[in-house]
Amino acid sequence: DLSVTYSGGVSLHSVIVEDGAIDITAAGKIRATTVVSSVDKDLNDIALISTGGGILVSDVNSGANNDVVLKAAGAIMEDGDNGTFIIADELHMNAGGAITVDTAVKTVHAATTGPGDISVQDEGGVVLESVVVADGKINVQAGRGITAIFLESKKDSDNNDIRLIANEGQIGLGTVNAGRSGDVFLIAKPVVNVNHQFNPVVMKNLESDDLILSLIHISEP
Repeated sequence: DLSVTYSGGVSLHSVIVEDGAIDITAAGKIRATTVVSSVDKDLNDIALISTGGGILVSDVNSGANNDVVLKAAGAIMEDGDNGTFIIADELHMNAGGAITVDTAVKTVHAATTGPGDISVQDEGGVVLESVVVADGKINVQAGRGITAIFLESKKDSDNNDIRLIANEGQIGLGTVNAGRSGDVFLIAKPVVNVNHQFNPVVMKNLESDDLILSLIHISEP
């Protein structure tokens, strides 16, 4: 394993571990250009923790069976390059500010403690196990389907909407709570499947335009 603690910020230009976990903590900002755990066997996770700043992510690759953990006092942001991703089985993110990431993961856990949106763009299908924004929007777009187990925008504001876009596949809903003032947008091809065993979408009025369904067919499970 590789475990390092930095007293300030750090730029991780190329950190590659052949067979082991990666655990890096910094008091300042972390710039993760290339961080790779090469052997994919569910033990070699990657954890990046900034106790006094944010995290800027390019390529962070733990493989399809290992997890990635990102924790930041500030924001967690992607680099603006559509060709770089976080690759993992489960992605766990906690930030004091906004979260904006490009991913190729199976499951997302994300939470913020301060103002800022949570935005995730995933290459394939993704399970949103728990996504909770303190004061902001939730925007998730996936190349295939989305399963939303628990989504919540905690501050009840007309600006704090939840938007899910599945480019190819269905959207399965568990608990989706935008408050009484926020809106929920569900955009999918070809089907949105609202499974009745799940909890309902919570918003101000299901009969108004606060629930927007586009390019979909609603079917019984």
